[in-house]
Amino acid sequence: MTGIHQSIFGDTYVLPPDAPTNVDATMTAATTTQVTYTNTTTGVTYGFNYSTTNSIAAIKAGTSVSGGSTSATKAGLTGLTTYYILAWAENIAEKVYSSTIVSVTTFASGSNFITAGYSGTMVSSSSWQYYVVPANKACTFYCTGGSGGSGGSWNQSGSAGGDGGVAAGRITFAQQTQIRGVQGGAGTYNTSGGGGYGGAYAEASAGGGAGAWQYYSNGTWYDIIVAGGGGGGSSAWNNPPQAGGDGGLATSSQTSSTTGYVGNGSNSANNNAGGGTSSAGTNTSYSDMNAVGSGGGRGGYNANSWSGAVGGGANNSDYGAGGDFWAEYFGNGGGGGGGYRGGAGGAYASGGGGGSSYIGSGVTPVSSLYIAPAGHTNNGSHSTSGSNGVSGVTRLDVAS
Repeated sequence: MTGIHQSIFGDTYVLPPDAPTNVDATMTAATTTQVTYTNTTTGVTYGFNYSTTNSIAAIKAGTSVSGGSTSATKAGLTGLTTYYILAWAENIAEKVYSSTIVSVTTFASGSNFITAGYSGTMVSSSSWQYYVVPANKACTFYCTGGSGGSGGSWNQSGSAGGDGGVAAGRITFAQQTQIRGVQGGAGTYNTSGGGGYGGAYAEASAGGGAGAWQYYSNGTWYDIIVAGGGGGGSSAWNNPPQAGGDGGLATSSQTSSTTGYVGNGSNSANNNAGGGTSSAGTNTSYSDMNAVGSGGGRGGYNANSWSGAVGGGANNSDYGAGGDFWAEYFGNGGGGGGGYRGGAGGAYASGGGGGSSYIGSGVTPVSSLYIAPAGHTNNGSHSTSGSNGVSGVTRLDVAS
């Protein structure tokens, strides 16, 4: 005997098969992988074992998949999960595993696979939409934030919401890559959505939601671009109200930087609370919106009209939702726009601050195909309701 196991059937010796070589694993669908290999032994069965733990012992004890002489396929894996794989060849003597572990990371279930030459916009502001882009093709991303709604009127006309922000950038991935995007949304009637409803004189308006693109790598989502939302307009009582601040601008027209957040959201007049600086999105009397990816803050009547620092209540965007208005007492300030850093809510009679926009690390700023969505303007008379803002646009172009 030579140190390898042998089985004896009568006077016939059966040697173990050779280990598979040239093992590779690729994703053929969002949660389906195909493992390919080379075998030099005939008359055996082939396949692979997989595990989410990167160790030979765990993989050998993991799930086994049988296949053909050159490949095996496994569908129904968990999305956004890394699997570690050993191919094997087996006969009646022994199962022999490949010597090197290979790995593959699945994509989000339901991802759309994008091909070279693709160009299209997405329409959802309620949840992330998932895509897979090809390797070595320049991908150009565009998004605009939702604009703020206008405030209600009483003895003065309610103020306008801020314009949505704009961001545009280009990046090429060295391998097939998972991305996701969300549209900067406008709210609906009398709900706390971005660009939300401004009621009669007692209600201001919500800020617009942020639009964003991200990519996935090694278990973490990284920002590609973010376009901040516009702040909501203040309602009117006996004081002239102030419009919401605009979302930030982050394109090649604003910066040549390839990293860091840029395009600070602007302040509403009398509201020192625009998004995007070291003290971004902060109005200590009403909200503290410094967190990355935060929603905008709620507007308020005065420092005593409600307690605590309240984040964006809007559900229009998973990335930095627009802040809710605060319907209490007579006049009320507007909600801040969502963004890379959200704008704070305004104290009556100020609108909310605009959310900041962002160009991610390694992303080249480019000119945008889109202009900022305009905030709604309310020129109504006594006891007139405000109106919603405008949803943003999120677009992807892939080189041919």
